[in-house]
Amino acid sequence: NVLLLISRPEWQNTVFLSYNAKNCANTFILKAFLDISMKPEVFESGNKINYFHINFMNQTFLNASMFVSGTLVEWIKTFKIDEELRFFPETLNFEENYETVGSQPQLKAYIKFSDTSEEVRQKQAFHDAWNLAPRQQWSFKKELLASVESETTVVFKTCLAFLKSCFEFQALIKQQCGHSKESDFVHPFNDKIMS
Repeated sequence: NVLLLISRPEWQNTVFLSYNAKNCANTFILKAFLDISMKPEVFESGNKINYFHINFMNQTFLNASMFVSGTLVEWIKTFKIDEELRFFPETLNFEENYETVGSQPQLKAYIKFSDTSEEVRQKQAFHDAWNLAPRQQWSFKKELLASVESETTVVFKTCLAFLKSCFEFQALIKQQCGHSKESDFVHPFNDKIMS
């Protein structure tokens, strides 16, 4: 279904960004293309698919984490993003829990081994605030959707802020060096990976 959606004409000439491509987003889409015998150009690093390009649709899939390092929590601080992250207990993301509605999971279900101390602190604050707020019961599906929407908003706003700073840098180079070329030579998502 995803391939049918992104192969529509309105999605041609598009750059798709994912956060931290070691997760399944880029892998899932790349595998779907390979299953229908489409072999895109691919750049990877370890288990991360950082870039792949589908020529005939002119679609590029990039790992946004290649351009902006750090966690989503750090991105919010660095780029002054006005968004409060919603966290989800990823350790419970199994089919038998999909229909769960009830009390909020324990804090330990939210914490990952790789979390920074700041992420743990924010997850603790989120967990505590959720318990204090007058809410209905915790719902796996609703909370998963809310956390994905929150993460997507942070990635989107961060990428826009990053692009803006790249274009500002480009304008400064043009001004200082007398560069008259009108192209976007400091556009990080314009072509293959650049740093």
